[in-house]
Amino acid sequence: MTQVSRWKLIVALVVIFGAGIVTGVYLPRAIGRRGPWGPHGGDFAAHLKTRLTQELSLDAKQTAALDPIADEAATDLQRLRTEADERVLRAMQTLNDKLRPILTPEQVTKLEALEKSRREMVRGRRPRL
Repeated sequence: MTQVSRWKLIVALVVIFGAGIVTGVYLPRAIGRRGPWGPHGGDFAAHLKTRLTQELSLDAKQTAALDPIADEAATDLQRLRTEADERVLRAMQTLNDKLRPILTPEQVTKLEALEKSRREMVRGRRPRL
């Protein structure tokens, strides 16, 4: 495999990865779902409390005990999602930094637009803690 075809393969994989992100986020919204984080949107704690209360037939005392546990779990999950988003953005930034030297000025402009779009999508997907 020549050096040029290797870089073409890398660029193609980056484009495919970006298309997968866009499809995974926007397609569910287009068909009426709230996106990759499920039907509860941003209020995971309330969704968790409702679902567990119904599915497990919790009584009032159990539901009251569930509230702080679900709130803590929702906070932990949000923190983990935020950390994962930031790690993905850093990894993609490293990839783009390594890719830039082999691109034409026009390709760099397109790459920067893709990069900006991906950052906005990830950061806009859910509120930060």
